[in-house]
Amino acid sequence: KTDLKIIQSDFPDFIGKKTEFYIKEKFPDISKGLLDKILAERKELQFKNIRKNKLLPGTIELLKYLKSEKYKIAIATGSKEVFVKKILILYGILECFDVIITGENFKTSKSNPECYRKALKQIRLKPSEVIIIEDSPAGILAGKKVNAKVFAIQTYLDKTKLQRADKIFKNNHKDFIGNYKKR
Repeated sequence: KTDLKIIQSDFPDFIGKKTEFYIKEKFPDISKGLLDKILAERKELQFKNIRKNKLLPGTIELLKYLKSEKYKIAIATGSKEVFVKKILILYGILECFDVIITGENFKTSKSNPECYRKALKQIRLKPSEVIIIEDSPAGILAGKKVNAKVFAIQTYLDKTKLQRADKIFKNNHKDFIGNYKKR
């Protein structure tokens, strides 16, 4: 039991960041032992509830469309590789990704753009050649820092939290996929 509390209003600051970075940022005096315990409990809960992780409506359709049109697709996330791959396998979309950058592949956390720099390097594209899709203020800022176009999907957060994005889409793939269809 601890006196540390993360409340609902903290969520916009947490989403998109590695858990360890957020906790250290929120509680700078946290002991390593307590941090390790929290991280272990979170990992256990993530795997226990892995089937509760739902994809946004239209995600599979969008990925398969982009793949069929020969777009290169990368994912850059602070989540652990084993967890990310389990989710991608669970939904049958692992093969859609040309590059997968996970938390183990970079030292920092979004809003630092390190993960996007690594993804761009591995996928061999310039920032001007990509669109980064994000759902968090930290991720949007990281994408903007590499000078890429960033589209935001409004999922959990109010639109005002996503204003730095070049374009904001509601949690609706139909409008979103229209931006990718070749004319």
